Amino acid sequence: MYASNLGVKQYNISSEWNDGANTTVRIEAGGRARFGTNVDSTANTFLDINPALGLATFRGAIEVLSGSSGYANLTDKPTLGSLAAGNNLDDVANGSTYARTNSTIISGGNIRVGSGTKDSSLNGWHIDSGEIVGQLAGADQVVLGTDGKIKAGTGAVTLDANGIGISASAIHESRLSYAFSDGSNNRFGFLSGTYSDSIYINQVQLKADTGGSREPEVVIIADGTAALPGTVYLRAVGLYNPAIICHGDTNVVDCIGTFAADNVMNFRST
Repeated sequence: MYASNLGVKQYNISSEWNDGANTTVRIEAGGRARFGTNVDSTANTFLDINPALGLATFRGAIEVLSGSSGYANLTDKPTLGSLAAGNNLDDVANGSTYARTNSTIISGGNIRVGSGTKDSSLNGWHIDSGEIVGQLAGADQVVLGTDGKIKAGTGAVTLDANGIGISASAIHESRLSYAFSDGSNNRFGFLSGTYSDSIYINQVQLKADTGGSREPEVVIIADGTAALPGTVYLRAVGLYNPAIICHGDTNVVDCIGTFAADNVMNFRST
């Protein structure tokens, strides 16, 4: 080792720097150099240059400052993928297995597609462990719940273990019914229900109307054979004079059926 006005030179001598507790720098005569907070510990060595292995190992963060030559000027750089080149997912092409999706908020065990707040202002869909719900202005439009129910039409229609349920109103409404439409969306037939607490009536109505400018008909058929005859039953049960009443065009009673002693319904003209 000698020192002159040209500097300090060491021959076949290693050097170390110590902070009083650990060796922070070690430069060996063979060319290996290590820098860190404790170069005797691999985990605490930030930079390890090992010429014998042709390897430089970095641990921790590397900061590339503004104004540096950058990746583009590296002569042996690999080709960047579309994600790195574009620096955002908009420039990444869909793959054969995975593809991009539109921006989605996923937090707290739920997925929201749309805008607004669930049950307040949401226009879109909300998915959590209890339900998948579509809302308009925060109001449920359709709900698929883990309770086994599907609700639609703001709750007017329910599909569950009890069948298909439609919420009735005090008047017959086509929107609260099983409805039939033609190809032009003209509704022409309904099966609806209504109720009245004032006159104690629950009524179910099967109706054909003039939707699509056609004459309405209601046909009930039991399509049997000679060996298996068909039968249509119309049954009215009650303690006080149960009857089946027929009305004509002017809402006048055209026929009425009453029960005989043998419980057979007899029709007569009015």
